[in-house]
Amino acid sequence: MWMANSLAQALTQELDAPVQVQFTRNRSTPVKAKAMGPGPFAKAGVHLSLHGFFKDAPPGTVTDLAHWLRFGRRARAACKRLDHWIQTQVADLPAKAPRRVRLRTSGENHDLMPLMESVRQQEFPNAFSDTLPLPAITWSQQSTKSKLRTLRLGSYNKTSNLIRIHPVLDDPMAPEFFLRFIIFHELLHVVHPTFKGPGGRWVHHSKEFRRSESQYPDYGRALAWEQKDLWILAKRRNKKER
Repeated sequence: MWMANSLAQALTQELDAPVQVQFTRNRSTPVKAKAMGPGPFAKAGVHLSLHGFFKDAPPGTVTDLAHWLRFGRRARAACKRLDHWIQTQVADLPAKAPRRVRLRTSGENHDLMPLMESVRQQEFPNAFSDTLPLPAITWSQQSTKSKLRTLRLGSYNKTSNLIRIHPVLDDPMAPEFFLRFIIFHELLHVVHPTFKGPGGRWVHHSKEFRRSESQYPDYGRALAWEQKDLWILAKRRNKKER
């Protein structure tokens, strides 16, 4: 097992330039390199932030890491091996513990729980069970000052099995039929989950998803209200919070 100092020494010998190593738990950026001075890493030296799994890196991986630092993506074979090794290590990491979220279902004007239960009973009477549990729901903490085109009225997080509804809709002007439609849309994400298509692109709204959504009883009325009245609501909320 490598210690920070011993790995730094090994990389210093490989690179023939000073190397500092710091171990982290950053799985989204398992390798981060910062030059210690002007010029390329091979001359100036480098400060490396490496995920802790590099403590168990085999000697060949350390050499590949040094080649990447010296030659960049020109070291194609070394980069390919290094990328594959990192991807394997990340895949073997234990799943992150879900962040605890304080649920806030009752707003100033609308209570999300009875609305979701109404949608579940009417539109998904047999969809949810022990194998596909009904998600929790909460008002999100997003600002209501966002521009209309950036408003994300609802979202579903598969990892935490949680639906968030934008607080701009906690307004007496927002009709319950529209809130139920947004909740219905997010529940469809549970029933028809995202998947990777043939080209490797993520498909968030499958044909089955779109078909089910278009058959919702208030589909047309909800879209009409969104196009006509949502911007009025958002504009009024922005004025209130200034």
